[in-house]
Amino acid sequence: MMDIIYNRTMKKRWHMYEERCKQTVLLCFIVATIIYLFTLANKEPGKPEKSYNGVIFFKTITEKIPNSAVDKDTALVTEEWFFTWLEKTQVHCDDVIRIGNQQDGGWNMCVSGPYKPQEKCLVYSFGINNDWSFDDDVTSRFSCEVHSFDPSMNMSDHRRSETIYFHSMGLSNKDYVTLEGWPMMSFSSILTELKHEKAIMDMLKMDIEYSEHEVLPDLFAEGVLQNIKQLAFEFHFKPGLSPERYKSFYTTLSKLETQFNFRKYLYHRNEVCSVFSPIKDIKRSGCHELYYINLDYM
Repeated sequence: MMDIIYNRTMKKRWHMYEERCKQTVLLCFIVATIIYLFTLANKEPGKPEKSYNGVIFFKTITEKIPNSAVDKDTALVTEEWFFTWLEKTQVHCDDVIRIGNQQDGGWNMCVSGPYKPQEKCLVYSFGINNDWSFDDDVTSRFSCEVHSFDPSMNMSDHRRSETIYFHSMGLSNKDYVTLEGWPMMSFSSILTELKHEKAIMDMLKMDIEYSEHEVLPDLFAEGVLQNIKQLAFEFHFKPGLSPERYKSFYTTLSKLETQFNFRKYLYHRNEVCSVFSPIKDIKRSGCHELYYINLDYM
């Protein structure tokens, strides 16, 4: 009788031991999966797929927004994913230089291979705010013809130097005059006025304080991006927006890659614009400098 009780007790203990082992293995698997997914979502671009003319391509080039971030009406999920996506690059430029001020006011430029400005180079610079460091430096280094635009500086059109032309007008998605009396023009209208409709532009730089939300879709519709080798702009927004607004930003910015063959090679957070997100008590930058190269010129 004692043997029977002993055997039953041992079987019960063995069964409990097996169950604990299964639970431990399952828990380890869940933890490992969470760590893997977190690492995957936040990792830097993968191993180089190929290199050409000083530009390295990464395998993450065709990454798309996950369905979970699109389908869930969770503001935190969408905001976290958008910031992670915004700060990922698709290519690496071997030779990047800073033009102008090292701090705010200066901008970066890829000068690898075909992207280095050559003789008769052309640069458009929108948004000066009385800081000429970028415009002066780019013409000093490469002797580029630079057209600088800013209607808010209370200056009339003039020739700043032999190769720098100032225009007291702003960039918009249509031609009109603001209540302040500032003339605004679309990009295609400006190209026509300056007789640059067919010119190859080495760089288009825009720091136009939220107007990029109207201008970018207009650039897409006008079909003018094919003549631009490099694009740099500051993207402004306020953290804590609705999921739909973040999805709208993604839809706009991703078109540069999916429809116009641009690839992001660099980003920079402007900490001057940092605010705490109301969705999550974390400090985020509401201004990102985004840098793209046009792969059609490889």
